[in-house]
Amino acid sequence: MTADTAHTVEVSLVDTPTTSVTLGPERATIVREILGIPIKPGPNEIIIYGVDPQVNPDSIRVSGQGPGTITDIQTATVTQRSPFEELFPGCEVESEDNDIDEEDPDDDFGVDRSDLSNAEKELKGLDFDLAAAERERQTVKKSLEVLDGYGKTIKAGDVPVAKLEEYLHTYQRQVSTLGDVMYNCDNKIADISEKRKKVSGKVNKLAAAFKRARDAAAKPERENRKRKLHDHRIVVAEKRRRRDDHLKFYPQQVGVVTLFLDGFSNLAPSSSRHNSTIPTTDALERIGKIDLSLTYVTKKAAWLPCYEFNLTTLTSSGKGVYLAEYHNSSSEVWREAKLTLSTSETSFGGVGEKLPLLKAWHVNLLKEKSEESSSLDSWSKGLENPAEISTRVALERAAFLKQNTNTSLTLSPNLLMHKMSNQPEHQRQALQQALQQQQQYQRQIQMQRMQQQQQQQQQAQLTNIAVSQRMLPPRPTSATAPVSPPPVPAPAMSGSTQGGRAIEEDDITIDGDSIDPATILSDASNALTFQESSRHGYGLTTSYDIPGRRTLRPSPLKRRRVIAELDFPKVEYSHVIIPKLRPAAFLRAKIFNTSSLALLRGQVGVTLDGTFMGMAVLAGSRPNTTLSLSLGVDPGIQVSYTKPSVRRVSGGFFAGGLETAIFTRSCRITNTKSTAVSLVLLDQVPVSENEGLQVNVLEPKGLDKEGDSAIVALDSSAVKEGWGSGRVSRLKAGEIMWQLAVEKGMEVKLTLEYEAKMPTGHQIIGVY
Repeated sequence: MTADTAHTVEVSLVDTPTTSVTLGPERATIVREILGIPIKPGPNEIIIYGVDPQVNPDSIRVSGQGPGTITDIQTATVTQRSPFEELFPGCEVESEDNDIDEEDPDDDFGVDRSDLSNAEKELKGLDFDLAAAERERQTVKKSLEVLDGYGKTIKAGDVPVAKLEEYLHTYQRQVSTLGDVMYNCDNKIADISEKRKKVSGKVNKLAAAFKRARDAAAKPERENRKRKLHDHRIVVAEKRRRRDDHLKFYPQQVGVVTLFLDGFSNLAPSSSRHNSTIPTTDALERIGKIDLSLTYVTKKAAWLPCYEFNLTTLTSSGKGVYLAEYHNSSSEVWREAKLTLSTSETSFGGVGEKLPLLKAWHVNLLKEKSEESSSLDSWSKGLENPAEISTRVALERAAFLKQNTNTSLTLSPNLLMHKMSNQPEHQRQALQQALQQQQQYQRQIQMQRMQQQQQQQQQAQLTNIAVSQRMLPPRPTSATAPVSPPPVPAPAMSGSTQGGRAIEEDDITIDGDSIDPATILSDASNALTFQESSRHGYGLTTSYDIPGRRTLRPSPLKRRRVIAELDFPKVEYSHVIIPKLRPAAFLRAKIFNTSSLALLRGQVGVTLDGTFMGMAVLAGSRPNTTLSLSLGVDPGIQVSYTKPSVRRVSGGFFAGGLETAIFTRSCRITNTKSTAVSLVLLDQVPVSENEGLQVNVLEPKGLDKEGDSAIVALDSSAVKEGWGSGRVSRLKAGEIMWQLAVEKGMEVKLTLEYEAKMPTGHQIIGVY
């Protein structure tokens, strides 16, 4: 081998074992070991073939041990050379034609058919006799035709009289004889036909009886054959499905990592080695192999946390299961790998029905063209928050689409505005403005940024509620009705078919830490347990090591693993109402996470008092903190929210150049449940950004500035005695919060009234 000729070795990752797979929320880190690669002195080129083409080339790292020096690493993408059957063995699809024996038509299945055979034999004989009689009759008929034909050829002048007399004598004799034969044939045919008709009827009856008996005798075998054929078709269909699934992960191109190194660079021959007693051939054989470790990152594999919560209002407690849902969507098979789940990545996302977010309502002044006293329309834009208008427009749009499902799926803003044409002018303008801004908002703002911002603001809002909870009246003693203890749900309950999330068990090889079956069976309850995952914390990162070694194959299905079982000894329930955005009472559970685990953001399946409520989004929680979980709308709490009203009080010169108007809005809450409930209601007043615009709260009284609070005092003529108790507070950003304890069957009416003063000749404008 010349000095400039490189020794080339090609290694395929198809059968290469995987040392470890570390799954993160968005990507996975793969470590493979390639042992015993032969090298020679001088330049060597090692081609590692079969890397997933979606692997980030910048993440590829190579290390190893052996007598060589790595000089260069190159990555490329080449055409797939390995056939599909080599990468995914066992996916060969059989034909619909199978080896199942067809039914033998000569098999009588033990039914006696001697009578039928004799009748068929008799019928066959009659058919033979009938055919012979028919042939004889045809022969006679042809003979008569020949005699007649010959007689027509004789001419009287050409034939002597003696010859003519001889012909006539012969003709008479033959016609008489053949006529008798013809007569006998007709009689014979009639007799045979009559007899054949009877025998044929007998054969048909015997054949029908034999068929019924044969079908009855063959039914078990036919059903068995049909079942085998059905099972075979199911197997073929399943193999085709698996093959189609694997075809999705069969890449047309694969990644190649080319490693250049110099072999024996630190042991090159020199004068100091001439007297070595070790033979050169033995030394080359002993040191001519290296071990490599290949590390790379792919986005085609990841894991996400999910949970199962089983809550009960009877004991105000609950239990949960912390699950890891992971998948391998790459083209690689990671065999016998040590699996680790890491939380090093913190970018999570999720959707679901969330508690409406009440944002600050900022208003400002705009000078009108006319210096005259402001009309009532000048105050119109102070009636409703622009966010409230946008929400109402969206709800009306959704309701209209639901009622017109047979029409176009897209409702134009013009049609919606036409539908609302009976509303006042100022509201139509506000709706038009809200629609335009809503469309612009959907086009320009990215969804991920919206979710992050909303999460932060909603968390701040919930924090405000939590801080003010210390002023909440004592929880009614009858807040929950006795119910039977709920059954414990299955840990994998949240794998619902709505999103199509199917779960697949992965191949597993358990090491010496396997669970002893005798230990399980010795338990009196004989309940199934979960194999715990070992947890390790490294600063802000937590890793969960899955016991044993597993083989992760490419699959569209999700795999699940139980990380830990959770216990929630304390759960508090309350209702949150934001009628401005949605007139409904959201049931909220405040769960105290007393475990040492940090619960990450993820989907959670919620079971409340034994009833599965559905899927929700868990925002996450640190150890020894609380987390809030929305359980949806409680129909037992009825909420109605009146439209805003405004009335002018004074204006013009006699009011010192100020216009004054009073805004009023009320909310009616009815507790139709059989128990008392705790409620938190949020509303707001506009926040002025102009010194000339003054906003003062008139009702409830005592809320002059931020941080003020007062006991809820309702008009005795509007509510019944013993309705409950409550406190109202003024928070920052103009929020007004009522904290109520409403008894069962009671109804309360809360009124929010505030006045706004502005200079004459101006109007209120909303600031988003």
